Amino acid sequence: MVMVYCEGPTEWYVIRKLWKNGVLSGANLIQPDNADVHIKNNPQSIDTRFLSNLPAQWDKFLLIYDQENKHTPREWIDQNLSHLGEWNKVEPDDNVFCLMVNSRLVYVHINTAPSPNESNDYKDFDGYLLDLIKKVEDKVAQRLFQNLPAYIRSAAPSSNIHHTIHQMGLQDIPDLMDKNKFPIQRSKGIIYAYITALQLSKSHVWFSEKLIDACLQNGYTYQVKQAFQTFINAWDNLIKGKCP
Repeated sequence: MVMVYCEGPTEWYVIRKLWKNGVLSGANLIQPDNADVHIKNNPQSIDTRFLSNLPAQWDKFLLIYDQENKHTPREWIDQNLSHLGEWNKVEPDDNVFCLMVNSRLVYVHINTAPSPNESNDYKDFDGYLLDLIKKVEDKVAQRLFQNLPAYIRSAAPSSNIHHTIHQMGLQDIPDLMDKNKFPIQRSKGIIYAYITALQLSKSHVWFSEKLIDACLQNGYTYQVKQAFQTFINAWDNLIKGKCP
């Protein structure tokens, strides 16, 4: 059984969606009754006493955190999780680490997807979602548009609106921000531009689940696996009990 701890709900719901659809497989994902209790954790709160007090069958853990402005994943680990012990890098990725704590195998995946703004070195989870949107181009925009409320769909000027939506979300709105010397700084901002282009009044957490659904239900599993390859590697190695 694998217990997943994240610092935000987007990661949790995407990981759960990947697990439910078999992209992550080979073990049960522990799903707490109230996910919020388990996802908003300060890294320092995960200590040996915390791990010792959990049920014995919860023997594998996957922690997910953004690299943020740290220079490397290792720097983030040293600053935030060194109190648990000496972490080992897990091949083949530079952002996955492991150690044993009280007979429990603990993995940490540091999110390293880059910011869309070249002058900003912030790295986070939202960048993986943005990468997925780019990989599937306007095809998933078409699927998302088809599921919009009728009053929005009826206002579309043509059946080719999905191409326009994709263009507005990824290019036109960000370009407008650039033109006004107020560029979008993080991937989440581009995702919200995409949500705006779809005329949705929803959060990026909601959108992330719908994006994964639209991809997996319409033949874009390969692109999903590409975007989340390091998560799949981490999950698979954790299930195998690998820790060099």
